[in-house]
Amino acid sequence: MSCVINNRPPLGTQVELRTELAGGAAGALADQSELCDPKPSPLNYMKNEHICGRPLGLRFDKKTGDLYIADAYFGLMKVGPEGGLATSLVTEAEGVPLRFTNDLDIDDEGNIYFTDSSAHYQRRNFMQLVFTAENSGRLLKYESLTQRTTVLLRNLQFPNGVSMSRDGSFFVLSEGSLGRLRRFWLKGDKAGTSDVFALLPGFPDNVRTNEKGEFWVAIHCRKNLYTHILGLYPKPRKFLLKLPIPAKIHSLLRTGGSGRERWEVVDGICSDAICGCLSVGLREIADRMDSSSTGPFLQLAFME
Repeated sequence: MSCVINNRPPLGTQVELRTELAGGAAGALADQSELCDPKPSPLNYMKNEHICGRPLGLRFDKKTGDLYIADAYFGLMKVGPEGGLATSLVTEAEGVPLRFTNDLDIDDEGNIYFTDSSAHYQRRNFMQLVFTAENSGRLLKYESLTQRTTVLLRNLQFPNGVSMSRDGSFFVLSEGSLGRLRRFWLKGDKAGTSDVFALLPGFPDNVRTNEKGEFWVAIHCRKNLYTHILGLYPKPRKFLLKLPIPAKIHSLLRTGGSGRERWEVVDGICSDAICGCLSVGLREIADRMDSSSTGPFLQLAFME
């Protein structure tokens, strides 16, 4: 996703009403630049994704039809209901640049709540962010009427997915490195405060709310002894990063090895556990977890 950032000319990314997500390209390039043309594999985008952009969060404002985009490299952006070039809305907050814009959601008043996963690491360096467990992530609010940006929470470890509750009284966000969901209250006596909503059996990526008010959580890997020990002692993480250990080995240790199955939805046929979820690479669905005796359910979707 390209746009004018710091007076830098755009490559010409144009978002159409038919938005395509192929590992990073949201829309079609107006000038058909080979650098950012759609590629067969997400891995092909990694070299130039800081130039072409990497949309991670997409939300439509149902009242205006505007499409809001959380791009990992270009910050918070907006495209009108007719499509066209994306407009840059937020690239920094309190003088600190957005380094890893991740996900967003919109409340009834048109306010945008979004995450910046790190002030130090970008998306292409996410493994360093995971293993250092540094806590420079932020939760931010963009007021569409006043165009003002406010930092709501600081010192977060890999904040990621954001999703409003069905009644709009709160929203939840994923804390990736801690393996939990945090709730931020928007209404009631607790408005403006946050608390831990759910402890998860793995490390969350995204979270979405379905029509029943249930929260779907994508878990990219389970917790294991390796991640547990490194979670307790951050210093060994930094030491391991200095060793010449291939990233693939780090990844296998973290995810628990290879040999994962892939479930696919074919011809619109899927189980109740998969229907309603936006991902098609689901590996396993855990038991439904109730965060409280009367609270919303959590559906845990373990991704390959």
